[in-house]
Amino acid sequence: SCCRSNDESIGKVTEHLTSCIQQWGDSVLGQRCRDLLLQLYLQRPEVRVPVPEVLLQSEGATSSSICKLDGLVHRFITLLADTSDSRSSESRVADANMACRKLAVAHPVLLLRHLPMIAALLHGRTHLNFQEFRQQNHLAFFLHVLGILELLQPRVFQSEHQGALWDCLRSFIRLLLNYRKSSRHLAPFISKFVQFIHKYVGCSAPAAVAFLQKHAEPL
Repeated sequence: SCCRSNDESIGKVTEHLTSCIQQWGDSVLGQRCRDLLLQLYLQRPEVRVPVPEVLLQSEGATSSSICKLDGLVHRFITLLADTSDSRSSESRVADANMACRKLAVAHPVLLLRHLPMIAALLHGRTHLNFQEFRQQNHLAFFLHVLGILELLQPRVFQSEHQGALWDCLRSFIRLLLNYRKSSRHLAPFISKFVQFIHKYVGCSAPAAVAFLQKHAEPL
């Protein structure tokens, strides 16, 4: 409120906080500056593009207070998961996918806050036979989500996102197991999934190995 929603004033405050974080590092004071910068960013994300590097390397955005764009991001993700069979629905899904991909690049912190929701929306889809699964656009949704996760690398591998990430990966494995007889049609998904797991191992080996060991049998 002291900045009175003035973009120039907010910009100066964020620059000062960024400088303080770089100076004080992981000390108590540095962490408090990081927390304040995160709150400023969540309330005025449009003021800082690209996202301050110190926020991309920190944790806490998932459990932080509400962001003014949460409602909009929620709407994009809901539209992305829509499986209605109509031309207008396909157009909305394409627009939502493009919006989510742009967010993943420009504002990954905002999209990662909703990773648990994305993981939950993957549930309850792989019980169908493969023809229904594909015709009802569930395969397209899985491909869209995997594509978004690729853009969120390496931040999606941070420990605070591990629960939601593993939830997504388990859904991917269920897809591969249930439709293994249709692997020819799943070739693009399988290729992307293998590349993603390879990147996971390279960026966060202990967590990735733990996941792979836990799911070694189905894989």
